[in-house]
Amino acid sequence: APAMEQLEKTVDFIRTHAENGVVYIHCKIGYSRSASVVGAYLLAENLADSPEAAIQHLRTIRPSIVIRPEAEQAIFEYDSYRKN
Repeated sequence: APAMEQLEKTVDFIRTHAENGVVYIHCKIGYSRSASVVGAYLLAENLADSPEAAIQHLRTIRPSIVIRPEAEQAIFEYDSYRKN
């Protein structure tokens, strides 16, 4: 799972580039890291009001998504990190 500083930089990158259109997010295997990044973005942009809501949104949009426990934990940690 990405470190909090990596998530923050990635969220900033997405914000900057989303102003110009669609941002495609993926990781090497497409397995959990991209989910933690999108979960962090949903929280940062107030598109989800809790880590649980962010994870549920990911699962609703992409039912086949695999979110490993450490990626879920990163979403919860990011929520605490951004509030402090």
